[in-house]
Amino acid sequence: MLNRSKILLAAWSDYRIRRLAIWAAGDDAGRSFIRAIFAKALTAAWARARREAADAARRAVEYRGPVTTLMGAVNLLDAVQTARRAAELRSEMVWQEMGDRIDWTIYRAASAELDVITA
Repeated sequence: MLNRSKILLAAWSDYRIRRLAIWAAGDDAGRSFIRAIFAKALTAAWARARREAADAARRAVEYRGPVTTLMGAVNLLDAVQTARRAAELRSEMVWQEMGDRIDWTIYRAASAELDVITA
């Protein structure tokens, strides 16, 4: 899952650098927010984050090595199912947090299951 906070932080950082470069070049027309520059910076930050996530996933697969046995295939499938279930539980917890009312029974159960499968 991509960290949106880091992506937005990177986009703002890149935007500030580009904006200062434009102003340093002598273009003083509008010292306010420049939407086109921020759009380019945000697009670049998302692309960079996706590329880094793909590289990390590729490194994780390379680290595990090839699946050569049936047991290796079962372990890999188990890891994928565990990761998918963890994502479902995190999603449920976020929906509970963002709603008007938290059902604490569901929230505690999801939290406990998430602690067990990620330990």
